Amino acid sequence: MDVAIISLSMQESCQANLFFATGNKDQERILDICCMVEQVGPTLCASLIGLHAFTGCDSTSSFDGKGKATFFHLVKENNRYVMALTQLGQSFNAKRELITPLEALVCQVYKSNTESVDKARYLLFCTGSKDGASLPPT
Repeated sequence: MDVAIISLSMQESCQANLFFATGNKDQERILDICCMVEQVGPTLCASLIGLHAFTGCDSTSSFDGKGKATFFHLVKENNRYVMALTQLGQSFNAKRELITPLEALVCQVYKSNTESVDKARYLLFCTGSKDGASLPPT
């Protein structure tokens, strides 16, 4: 998965068409990365490394009960999130201004009407729908 995400994010800066072999012995597939970038769009693809790292990968924890698809569907509809995740994926030193849109994204994923993770944690805890310890940041 990591290689596919990196390939999609970096296809625009590559001089050649990339192909990605995936699947198992019974269901092998070859994905045309260039074709996928054309379908999804280069701007959204550029945000995928940041999205992948933010939502959990080999070196970061994931969000409780929320998968990458949930985040992806919200991100693709909001240019603010796309730009923040693109910046996150381009730098090892995340800028302070990224906190606000990424916090808003987390709140939207957990269906909170606030853009503050602290307030969202409190509200979800008060409703009894989640244990406060299981909500980000943990």
